Amino acid sequence: MKPLKPLIITSLLAQLVWADVYTQSILQSRVHQVNFERKMQRVHFEQMRFWSLDGQRAWGLANLAYKHTFIGAKDDYFGLIPLIGFDGTFALEDSTLVVGFDVSGHYRTIQTTSDNANSKGYGLGGAVMWKTPQDYTLGVSVKWVQSFWSPHNIFNHYGIWLLDIENHKRFWFDEGVFIDLSEDVGVGFLWDSEVSFHYGKSLIKHAMDPYIPINLGATLGVGRVIDERHEIKVTLRTEMTYRIGGALYINYQNQINQERLSQTSFDLFGGFIYNFAVTKDSNLYTYAELDAFNFAGYLGVGIRMSWGEVPDLKMKYPKLQLKKLPNTDLK
Repeated sequence: MKPLKPLIITSLLAQLVWADVYTQSILQSRVHQVNFERKMQRVHFEQMRFWSLDGQRAWGLANLAYKHTFIGAKDDYFGLIPLIGFDGTFALEDSTLVVGFDVSGHYRTIQTTSDNANSKGYGLGGAVMWKTPQDYTLGVSVKWVQSFWSPHNIFNHYGIWLLDIENHKRFWFDEGVFIDLSEDVGVGFLWDSEVSFHYGKSLIKHAMDPYIPINLGATLGVGRVIDERHEIKVTLRTEMTYRIGGALYINYQNQINQERLSQTSFDLFGGFIYNFAVTKDSNLYTYAELDAFNFAGYLGVGIRMSWGEVPDLKMKYPKLQLKKLPNTDLK
């Protein structure tokens, strides 16, 4: 009878390779998830900036994210992200305050060189924006995202906290032409996590360090308002990401391998936004954003409705009444 040692070694190597591929899927899934949700928060800021005399607005968009790799290691994805939100506007002394929240869902498929994975989940976010009559806005948003995925019937889930701050200014010119300039910074946080599963008769353990991605972005937009019903804008966006932590360790047969994300990355996007005022209180909104370095991008279409009066939060000063003094003509 021939020894089975070569067969055993081959099986162990195959399991280790599979575990490594599974690890890459985990890392790429979390990178893409942060990018998706940060884009959705920028879409929320965009909805809050649109001018309206009404005090409340509700909106909903269907968003699509995609990527196809032609050169290098395969890292493809496709995602559907429905997003709905509600915003309220309040009048201050010389400015306005917009407060809102949003709810999102997501379904994604990720394809690496040797593996496929699907995930689904939801997100809950809140945003505050300060607006001045000079078309300057400062926005802050916070979002929590929960994602569930189960490649090869292995259940796994993780949560992400996201904080985004955006500084935006619009400059007006003749014929309804305008230029938008904005800068934004975003910080995400994923807690450390562990997952164990059996592959064949072997136990494989994964442990991931806390992952903190920091995004710095700047966007230039040039557009025009036509007949007070059509707003068209083209955009150019640069984005740099710096990643802290996020190392993932594979414990297999008491041997530990480590996978780590690239520490920095740079992206350049070109985009297009179109807003059409269907009626005084309803708008059709659509956008596209394409990655200059990959066959990747985002597409979205939705509606926005507004109604109601703007509540007044201005300071109320007490009225002073002068009483008539005796033997005077004061009235």
